[in-house]
Amino acid sequence: MTPERLQERLAVSPELAALVATLDGSGRAEDAETFFARADAFAAVLASTTIAALVRHELAALVGDPARTIQDSFEGTWIVAADPRFELALVAAPAADEAPSSILHGSPRHRLLGVFGCEAVEVEWFEHSRAHPIDVFDRSLVLAPLGVRTLRRGEVLRQRAWFDVVAPRPVREPGYLLVFASAPVDRLRWTYERATLRPHRPTPTSLTINHIEYAIGTLLHLGHPESAAAIEGLVEHPAHHIRWTAIRAIVELDQARGVELLAAALNDPHPHVRSAARRGLDGLGEAEG
Repeated sequence: MTPERLQERLAVSPELAALVATLDGSGRAEDAETFFARADAFAAVLASTTIAALVRHELAALVGDPARTIQDSFEGTWIVAADPRFELALVAAPAADEAPSSILHGSPRHRLLGVFGCEAVEVEWFEHSRAHPIDVFDRSLVLAPLGVRTLRRGEVLRQRAWFDVVAPRPVREPGYLLVFASAPVDRLRWTYERATLRPHRPTPTSLTINHIEYAIGTLLHLGHPESAAAIEGLVEHPAHHIRWTAIRAIVELDQARGVELLAAALNDPHPHVRSAARRGLDGLGEAEG
């Protein structure tokens, strides 16, 4: 969401403006308790007419300007307000006739959740029982089911990034969850198989990460050797999967330089990059033999 669109929405709702005013300007990830201290300010937004006012405002703006787009939103999820420090979203609860998803979605952000537009929503609750480096995807870390909780109008549910997984259950009448989320605590979002509660796959939390990976892949498929220099600038990227994607691409474009980078990656801070580099070097050695 652009700063201009955010300011436009804050001007519509004093309750929303008061909630956002509790955030500092750093954009750094906060610990759970610091973020959860805003529960009362979030509850004030829940109790207000903010959401209806914002939707009316957006409707009028869309009618007045056919070229206007609703940024960052998609079917079932309305991004009410967002910047690098937070995200406030209105999320539709699943309808009674919807089949339960086979995938559970973790959150890379601390979240405050409240019911909106209905009296209550039941949520399935799961958690990890022990701490773990959240950027190291480990398929042995099985979620523990904690049963079903009923979230009623006016209540605020606290969800810790990575540790807690919340899955709304279908509702008979249309209802929503209002979700106030912190800045991302990690670069990865974990998903889980509902049947086994085991990790399914990690995905980047940032669209920028997706775009970088797509750009690397495009340059690789175009096959221009001079692209290797541009890609090599990413082998020091903070996200480990970007570093590894860059190294793999350079191996394809310039094998000699790629071997040097694979050797250097044996000392990468992330265990997945180190093990992948070892497999890559072993594979090249077998091919030459």
